[in-house]
Amino acid sequence: TFLGFFLAGLMFINLNMDTVFPLLTISLLFTADATFTLIKRIVQGKKPWQPHKEHFYQQAVSAGITHSEFVIRALAINVVLLILFILGFSVLGPFSLIFGLIAVAIFFWRMNYLGGK
Repeated sequence: TFLGFFLAGLMFINLNMDTVFPLLTISLLFTADATFTLIKRIVQGKKPWQPHKEHFYQQAVSAGITHSEFVIRALAINVVLLILFILGFSVLGPFSLIFGLIAVAIFFWRMNYLGGK
């Protein structure tokens, strides 16, 4: 919770067109998981406000991935997002968000969340 509020606060403090894309990139793993899970539950006709075990981490553990394996993989994708975040301020600009979305999609797919092996 603290990390989420901290990142949201950074985004509001630095809200301008030069910084919004890199700031969105750094929180992409958490945002994509929550958004994708919510959309999936609505499409399946489930009530999104009811408790469930359909978030990315819960699905990965159910598929046989250990907590340690998940943390290492999540750390790796967050390092990629951090690099894109840093490059977004100088070289990539808005493309940092696009590359981040691609990286997270590949991560979800490779972790069997979207059907990859």
